[in-house]
Amino acid sequence: MSTIDLSRQLGDQRKQYAGVRHQQGRVLTDDDFNEASSIEAEELRRTRIHAIGAYGAPGAGFLPAGFAVSGGKLDFTLTPGELYLGGLRLETNGGEHFLEQKDWLNFDKAAAPAAPAPGVKRTDLVWIEAWQQPVTAAEDSELFEVALGGPDTSARWRTMRRVHVLPGVTGSACPAAWAAALASFAPMGSIAPDMEMTTTATLTVGFTAPVSVGDLCSPPQPGGYLGAENQAIRVQMVDAGHYTWGYNNAAPLYRARISPKAGQNVLLTLLTQPRDAAHWPLKDMVVELLPWSAALPNGERVAEMAGHLCKVAVSYDPDSQTFEIDVPLLAAEGFANWTGRSDKGAFNDPADPDDDFLYVRVWDRGDDLASPAAIPVATSKLGNTGLSVAFNGGPLRPGDHWIIAARPAAPSAIVPWQLTLPSGAAPNGIRRYRAPLGLIEWTGLASGGATGVLIDDCRPPFLPLTRIRGCCTVTVGDGIESFGMFDTIAAAIASLPPSGGAVCVLPGTFREAVVIDGLHNITIHGCGPRSRIVAPEETGDKSVAITISESEDICIETLALEGGNGAVVAVRSGKAVRIADCLIQFRNQREDFSPWTAVYAEGEAIEIDNNIIEPLPNTLERVFHKRAAPDRAVDANAARGGIQLGGGSVNVLVRGNVIVGGMGNGITLGSIRRIDEENPDGSDIPDIDLEDPCAPCDPTDSSVPQDNGDGTVRFVSAGDLYEIEIAENVIARHGANGIAVVRFFGFSQNTGLELVTVHDLRITGNHITHCLRHAVAQPKSAMILFLGYGGISLALTTGLVIEGNLIERNGRDWLTPVCGVFVLVADGLAIERNVIRANGTPSDEPAEAAQEGIRAGIHVWLALTLNLPGTAKYGFAKSMVAEGTARMRPAAGQLRIHGNEVEQPLGRALFLLGAGPMAITDNRFLSEALSEKVTDPMARTVLVANFGVSREWTLGLLLAAVLKVTEAMGHDLGVDACTVARLGVFTKGIWPRLPTGKLAFNDNQVSFLMRTAPKGADLSSALLLSLDDVSACDNQFEYHVDGRVAVADLVAAGSSVRTSDNRLAETWGRAFFSVLSFGILNTADSNQSTHCLKTNGIKRAVAHNLVLGTAFCEEMCSDDHGIENHLAMGAKKAFMAQP
Repeated sequence: MSTIDLSRQLGDQRKQYAGVRHQQGRVLTDDDFNEASSIEAEELRRTRIHAIGAYGAPGAGFLPAGFAVSGGKLDFTLTPGELYLGGLRLETNGGEHFLEQKDWLNFDKAAAPAAPAPGVKRTDLVWIEAWQQPVTAAEDSELFEVALGGPDTSARWRTMRRVHVLPGVTGSACPAAWAAALASFAPMGSIAPDMEMTTTATLTVGFTAPVSVGDLCSPPQPGGYLGAENQAIRVQMVDAGHYTWGYNNAAPLYRARISPKAGQNVLLTLLTQPRDAAHWPLKDMVVELLPWSAALPNGERVAEMAGHLCKVAVSYDPDSQTFEIDVPLLAAEGFANWTGRSDKGAFNDPADPDDDFLYVRVWDRGDDLASPAAIPVATSKLGNTGLSVAFNGGPLRPGDHWIIAARPAAPSAIVPWQLTLPSGAAPNGIRRYRAPLGLIEWTGLASGGATGVLIDDCRPPFLPLTRIRGCCTVTVGDGIESFGMFDTIAAAIASLPPSGGAVCVLPGTFREAVVIDGLHNITIHGCGPRSRIVAPEETGDKSVAITISESEDICIETLALEGGNGAVVAVRSGKAVRIADCLIQFRNQREDFSPWTAVYAEGEAIEIDNNIIEPLPNTLERVFHKRAAPDRAVDANAARGGIQLGGGSVNVLVRGNVIVGGMGNGITLGSIRRIDEENPDGSDIPDIDLEDPCAPCDPTDSSVPQDNGDGTVRFVSAGDLYEIEIAENVIARHGANGIAVVRFFGFSQNTGLELVTVHDLRITGNHITHCLRHAVAQPKSAMILFLGYGGISLALTTGLVIEGNLIERNGRDWLTPVCGVFVLVADGLAIERNVIRANGTPSDEPAEAAQEGIRAGIHVWLALTLNLPGTAKYGFAKSMVAEGTARMRPAAGQLRIHGNEVEQPLGRALFLLGAGPMAITDNRFLSEALSEKVTDPMARTVLVANFGVSREWTLGLLLAAVLKVTEAMGHDLGVDACTVARLGVFTKGIWPRLPTGKLAFNDNQVSFLMRTAPKGADLSSALLLSLDDVSACDNQFEYHVDGRVAVADLVAAGSSVRTSDNRLAETWGRAFFSVLSFGILNTADSNQSTHCLKTNGIKRAVAHNLVLGTAFCEEMCSDDHGIENHLAMGAKKAFMAQP
């Protein structure tokens, strides 16, 4: 390569200079311009590394492809494109082969890897090396300005690259193969993080002893530079053991044609003339012959980095423009390798003998003509300059060079100063960069060829900045913590194309009310709590952080959202809307009552997933942590909080949220339609706004203001809800219910019975705890039995599934009427594997002071297996409703209560009325207290009544049954029941609209435990009734009290009754019977009880029962009257014994 004819080279990056500025009236030097260019180039290189990385490809550039065998040697093409290596930009334009690289004209094809043997596989690593070198007009004559007539003015800086192959690496992945390559690079140094081949080699410059002047009167002369001219001395490594040096930075470079000559000498004819006689190559001077390196597009050729050093044998003759050197012909040096290239016509004209040349560099050492061309590193003296050099560290690599600026005016001042330090200075160049390109697996063929497959691309991908969008169409920054394409989210949304896109909200606080109206396919994505949208301190829609209206395919995720008087997030008539992974915080504003919940959603296909919904905390700086949220959230004293699903919603999923701290329900189902004289068609509102600033402090009230029938103002449900799933949420510390309908409407003079209806409702895997913190308003007498509060409170449902929930510690105390689950009407019911306990925990106040109202672990007023009609606004649900009126479900429909653990401090564990097949199995029911004011004595723990009728009855058979019962009561009507029954086969079957009433109450544990119960009498602990069949088998019943007596622990009545394999335990003398049953067919078999069993029926089968009392009084259960008198006396005695 050429070198630059310069005066000196500093470029010390440790000084952190950022540029060069001229001063007036000064002489400029080449170093001023060169250092400015050097600073700018290094800044660009480092910036590329920081922006792109040390190594990256924006496309397929330089990727090996087109695998072939040429002349027995493996070959491939380099894919067109760019590559960034060490901050340098490399480029190939296509059609370039490994064996004929544009920047490697003297590549030795004989040294290229050969094809593997037939059937043998071999993996080769392809890697690339890059560096930069100067190009002068001696190489690219197009740079020469003819008009100046003198030497060329400046040099150019060119980026070079060459592709190499390391054959036979192990493994099929780049990291292992590159590690093997790095080991082979050891003689060249080590790879730095920026992919540069680095060395610890340095050069220290010293001074030789001064020449004695022989004048005793003169002071001694210090050592220093002895030359008479200002010089830039270049010291360059030839190999690890030799170096060379020369004045003028060894810049003189000429084109020469080589000719053989008799003897050992070679004749060189210069095609470019020396500048003057001072630059002629003279005898014993050192010259370097350089082959071609790279072909330029204009047909010119760049010189190789290093060549062959030799000495001038015959001085330059200006007439013939020739001189001789003392070396043989250079074919063995690879100078003519280019002649075998197929593309040589692009850079060589065979018709022009002067176009076949090489380059000659003159290493002018002044009057030092004796030193060898390549000087051993142990020789420190630089000729007669007065300077000496010492090499430190290593490795010492060919081409490494140092430029020493020496000045006669300051003989002891060497520039750079670092050269005179003991540690020395690092080389000025050449800076080499290396990186892997890919792994090729070759398979040898019998023909001698091979097939190749690229098995790993080692180039890290890098896209242009304008294409690095990822998931974001646009970005938003607040201008303080972050900077995006826009400063507001509204502006970002407005910029999206009609097809939609993704808005990425960067960290920061964005004080705006975001509105998405009539749009589709929009995602607003943040960086978690660090991306915070704060709604303005206003009222109405302006206080809503995000409003989605009449829009489809909208996703709001990973944001912190803060809202005020209105909802934090409001979705109205949305379709395919998702709100996920957000921190939703509502301000606790006492001065303005608002009916809005924190999240209001009404529409079709809505997901509210994995959010934290809480009052605005005192400290905002915290991570999104769902486990910690219930414990560290503050409790609101004004804002409702929670989630509300508006009337008419279809296909909604509420899953994985933490909903905590609001004054309203955790999740509210349904909304209100207000009808008045101004809006006869009604206007939808979230709830009844009483415009009372004290409303947040008032007791919880789910009733509706009285409709007097005058039509001035009335409220109805805004519509049924369809396909609602509420799963895996944590609902805690809400002022009202955990999950509940918006209101219980009851009966209206204008609309009749009005209920909020939810079709296909699934409530699974939720934790509902510490809700109903408020007192409960005393309802009107007409509604007292039809209002329920607590964990789950529902009006009318179809396809209801309540499964796997934890419902505990809801209600202020047991003075508050509270249920674990309350359902007014359920068309289809499955309550399974729930834990319902401690709802209405005991307080210091006695149970007699409890407020009137419904209390139960599970309370269902009416459960059916019918299809009930509804009203719907959207899509599939609307078409379903339009199909028709109520119709009977298939016979497979079942009302199921299974695997629950129900513990009720005050009130029944289970209350269920209904019609249809019932299966109540594998449950634990426990009631622990009673109050005559709020509970009734019919059944203290479990009451189940099934109004379904068996299909086995005909009119004739029913008449026969009446006759048989009348006969059993001692009244003979003179009609033979048997004859009537036989004739009944010709009568019409009884087929009511209600389903059958099979009641299976099996494998349960039922307990009433109250040691200090008030005096009184109960009918039973468990009461099972059906107009069809009752099965009570394999259960365990307990009734343990003092001061009370029950007629029976279990009372069962039905068309047919079976009580088998049960264990019934009562405190001795506190029950007349353990079992009292009534049925036309009545079986009591294999039971174990404390007291006697009383079975009544036309046909009875009573056998194998064991009674604890008969172990002491054998005749105890033999006479009914004896039984009753004995037990009544014992019960009275125990009852009267209580204080």
